[in-house]
Amino acid sequence: AQIARAKGQISEIKVQIHANALNYRDCMVAMGHVPVNDGRILLSDGAGVVVETGPEVTQFRVGDSVISTFHTRWLRRDAGPSWPTPIHGADVDGFASDFVTRPVSAFTHAPKGFSLIESATLPCAGVTAWRALMTDGQLKRGENLFCKVADSKLTPKKAPLFGGSDFFRVPDLARLGLLAPIVDHVGD
Repeated sequence: AQIARAKGQISEIKVQIHANALNYRDCMVAMGHVPVNDGRILLSDGAGVVVETGPEVTQFRVGDSVISTFHTRWLRRDAGPSWPTPIHGADVDGFASDFVTRPVSAFTHAPKGFSLIESATLPCAGVTAWRALMTDGQLKRGENLFCKVADSKLTPKKAPLFGGSDFFRVPDLARLGLLAPIVDHVGD
């Protein structure tokens, strides 16, 4: 199905949202610590299925699984976002809706092999991890990435979002005797 749109809205898609993720930033918005316009629809992270496309949309098809993009103006992996960039759930409406119609830059394809629930957790957390590892940490292709994670489905494999670096779960490395015992910390 295609969306009949006026000029300027022909590169939009309509997505049925199946899952959202709540992150710290969303909590700060909801508690009033980040000012937003009255009536703003919250939540920066969402995942769903394309149900309609605008006539000029070529990168998405009806039925594609998609996730929201945190920075709609961050269009290349090797560059940071163009500033200022509107943030969903604060500057523009978020994804706490059954259906949303947005420009194609508001979405990217969901990772293959991830459920929509798993995919919904990636936009804000993914950008945060990318910045910490790639920008601040300057992780390079071929370097190893050690992460403490709880989901055994994440180990060990290539981390394509992080330049193909090897991704290992810290508990697996400890069990194999490659690391000293790990002490968990529970934050307040």
